Amino acid sequence: MEKRPELNTISLTGIKLPAADYPEMMLPLVRSAERGEPLEPVLLQIAKSFGFDTFLYALSTAIRPAVDSRLFVLTNMPMEWVVMWDTKGYMEVDPRVQHILESTLPLLWDQPTMRGKSARLEEFLNDAARFGARSGLAFKVDDAHHSTVLMAFNSRTAVLDDIRRAAIKQWLPFIRDFAVHFHELFMRRIVTRAKSRLEGAQPSAREIQCLRLAARGYSRNDIAERLQVGPRTVQLYFDSLRAKLNANTREEAVAVAVSRGLIDFVE
Repeated sequence: MEKRPELNTISLTGIKLPAADYPEMMLPLVRSAERGEPLEPVLLQIAKSFGFDTFLYALSTAIRPAVDSRLFVLTNMPMEWVVMWDTKGYMEVDPRVQHILESTLPLLWDQPTMRGKSARLEEFLNDAARFGARSGLAFKVDDAHHSTVLMAFNSRTAVLDDIRRAAIKQWLPFIRDFAVHFHELFMRRIVTRAKSRLEGAQPSAREIQCLRLAARGYSRNDIAERLQVGPRTVQLYFDSLRAKLNANTREEAVAVAVSRGLIDFVE
């Protein structure tokens, strides 16, 4: 069986940063970058300093002018979970993703606040809990290029009591400041020249559905209506597809899919 490519990391080793005054919280990352060391262990320590167990950074952006956007993901969640999230199409129900598509306010969530809304969300929450994401904080990161950027921190704790909620809210300005600096200093610089680790991964069943409908001439809104999801969710599916198929546009993604036998124009 062909080995599935890694989906969860972007190489952060050997970054050359411009001379600048960095916030104290960023200094461990800056020093590791200057020494050519991996940054993921430092990111994990920062997440733990805020009381979280795992982190997720996701960026959907155009990496060159006149080219459709692609999806880049960085997380220390287990590979099994990353593949499951992609394969099961959890993008549609992941409350963190859906929240940042509609709001710039932070989302503070736990099991009691999310349970009982839909069967698909229950499935997502059950699977996420098995991998240690039972509560957390998620928010959209401001981006000068109007990219969609998600920063999320997860915890094994299922219920956030009043003390923990108050602590997260107290730390929130520092967490958001860290996320903005991390995005601008590291990720923005990388994705303008890096190849996404999504490249070469097999499209999910939902992404294949999107490709088939696009091949038949359906617009983004048409596809969203057919699949009963939001148009922005469809956009994220195509962002992921372009990265996986190394395609610059939706039309090119369809052509690549046809050439590889993933879809057929007449079905």
